[in-house]
Amino acid sequence: MEYRYSHLVEPSSDEAAALESLAGGLLPIRVHRDAKLADRAAFRAQKDWKRLLGFPLPTPEGEGCGIVGPKYNFLSVLIPETLPDRLELGAYISELSLLMDDAMDSGGVGTESGMAASVTAFVGEYLSAWEVVTRGSKEVDISSSSCPSSSPLKELFVGLIKATFAFDRKAGEDGLRWLEKWATLALSGQGFGHEFGSVRNFDDYLNYRLVNVVSHGVFGLAIFCAGLDIPQDQQKTCFELFRSFWIHASLVNDLFSWESESKAATGPSGAVTNAIWILMNKHSMTYDEAQRVCRERASQYAQECTRMLETASTRDDLCQDAKTLLEWLKLSISGHIVWSMQTPRYHAERRLTAAQMNMAEEVWADETSGWERIQETLAGAHERHHSIGSRSAPDVNGVVLDGADMNGVVFNGAGANGVVHNGAVDGCLDSNGTTPRNMAIELDVPALSIEILEAPSRYIDSLPGKGIRNSAVEALNEWYGVPESEVAAIARAVDLLHGASLMLDDIQDASPLRRGQAATHHVFGTMQTINSAGYRYVWALDEVCKLDCSRNQTDELRNLCVGQSHDLSWTNNMHCPSEEEYLAMIDGKTAGLFRMLARMLEARSTSPNKLDPALVTRLTTLLGRLFQIRDDYMNLTSADYTEKKGFCEDLDEGKYSLPLIHALGKCKNAGLQGKGGSTSTMILQNLLSQRRVTGGMTVDQKKLCLEHMERQGSIEYTRQCIYYLQAELRRLTAEMGVLANHKLNELLEMLRL
Repeated sequence: MEYRYSHLVEPSSDEAAALESLAGGLLPIRVHRDAKLADRAAFRAQKDWKRLLGFPLPTPEGEGCGIVGPKYNFLSVLIPETLPDRLELGAYISELSLLMDDAMDSGGVGTESGMAASVTAFVGEYLSAWEVVTRGSKEVDISSSSCPSSSPLKELFVGLIKATFAFDRKAGEDGLRWLEKWATLALSGQGFGHEFGSVRNFDDYLNYRLVNVVSHGVFGLAIFCAGLDIPQDQQKTCFELFRSFWIHASLVNDLFSWESESKAATGPSGAVTNAIWILMNKHSMTYDEAQRVCRERASQYAQECTRMLETASTRDDLCQDAKTLLEWLKLSISGHIVWSMQTPRYHAERRLTAAQMNMAEEVWADETSGWERIQETLAGAHERHHSIGSRSAPDVNGVVLDGADMNGVVFNGAGANGVVHNGAVDGCLDSNGTTPRNMAIELDVPALSIEILEAPSRYIDSLPGKGIRNSAVEALNEWYGVPESEVAAIARAVDLLHGASLMLDDIQDASPLRRGQAATHHVFGTMQTINSAGYRYVWALDEVCKLDCSRNQTDELRNLCVGQSHDLSWTNNMHCPSEEEYLAMIDGKTAGLFRMLARMLEARSTSPNKLDPALVTRLTTLLGRLFQIRDDYMNLTSADYTEKKGFCEDLDEGKYSLPLIHALGKCKNAGLQGKGGSTSTMILQNLLSQRRVTGGMTVDQKKLCLEHMERQGSIEYTRQCIYYLQAELRRLTAEMGVLANHKLNELLEMLRL
């Protein structure tokens, strides 16, 4: 399975223990790359909820917190492959769902009238809005009396449903239909309120929780957020296949929420909608026994779910999108566990971070409603979504069909000047007096999928990386203070460019491995990989054009290409560069992306405290040098690099890295050591010649190269260069007066030997 929009997270020791206990093993944890945007959307939903209904805003202590957590956002870790342009809308819907769930629970389990009133007030408004929109959204104006029994909450729901439909009608209808199913069950009392009183034992409770855990809503949200096209009968099959996950989610929820829920119980019976309460009160267990049973059953259901997924992947009655949905939902098992471990909803001692509270305060202080801000985001995403061949787009190959006009020309109807009509041409009649059809002039043809084009790109994104450039973005933005949404766009553009350069580098260097996995061209072939890399450049340019930073990008892209051209030329012609030439090459090829980050952030910054551009350029250039020279060193000395890229891969490629340049006597301070200097140089040159003949070096040849580089003091020289660069970068930060930039210090620590 390929992952494009998320990255792997190494679990902490506590998280690893919880996964072993509750999931039967260390399932992977993936987090959406733009999780901060999901946080912002959640805060906007909270603001609208208060504005419409008067409920208090959440506090740093967790009271009223929804999907946001100090480490993980609910949507970002449960559905980490959410399409980026749907992330904020999905997070907004998720937050409203949890706020509505809290409001319904506030009636108390034992108070049927209070719960019924809550269900009617909130779920009933959603169902009413659903009827209004599906009855004929074009006739509905939510700002006027044409919205029957209009209320602020209902107006919000109507707008939300209409926006979802407008963005992706098929996936929107499929996703919200499942939410409508849950709302209907809730309004009828199934899984809520008085029905809890009829629960007799643990198994009854688990069936009750299948609805109460909002399984239908989460399932529908996953369909929409992932933009999947699954026939309705297969959707039902998938939902049933995932039954074990819904029960697992209920048990995990109950384990982590017990303390907060038991303290908050307000009903006269003291009942708590929680498996631990059921086991203690219906099965006479102690608290420890109830905990143990919940954990064991949760582990069993997680393993059952995993086994089901293994068999589902071979089923002939499920389309590929259905199998993709099931595979992605598997990530929800680990995602829900780690989110539940840290959410302030369940843990009063956990606090949102200072950055999150600052973001929340900015959102709440904004005079524009949260929903209006979400709509502004959707407007830009919708334009792009319909311009690059999405399966739900109403246009084909850039031509608007089905009666829509473009530049005054109408297709599938009366054409410009009456010439084109449904693909027929006036004046061309057959022997029967009718107009013949010819596919050559038919515009209404199916749009080509972009999945083939994007597959190599998704693959390179799925491989675990160092995260250096993302850390650099955060560190640099400590100075520039650019809004999160623009920072995310800048980071994404640089990620796209970096990934494209890696795809092409591996082809040019004939590298078999990338980050411990097969290189992209070894999976998809050279031609598809080149095409997909070119697509990433176009996509990156599209991102920066929106920010009006294209000049900053093209300048550094030119530098990157110039640097790469010299690197390739030296290797192909066996020409060893001087140390100065080598530094100039990496200043263009490697440091360019770091300078690009700084220049784009500076272009979007409105901060009155500007840094000296010359100092920033020096800082980012030296940062690029540190990254590349350290990479040269680690390629020859690190066991971890050997595992991920192969033993001394740079020697296989014939690449002139700094240690080799020094060993060949091309550094100013090389000073060939001892009488064997010229002999070592000759041996290294002959080994490189043999590499060119055979296409690589044997392990013994590489070991001999290393032996002579060490004899020449080249490995030590490279290590000293790294230390000098580290020291100069720290001195430079002091000169710039930015020693308090902790994120930059963390980045430099990441690059230590």
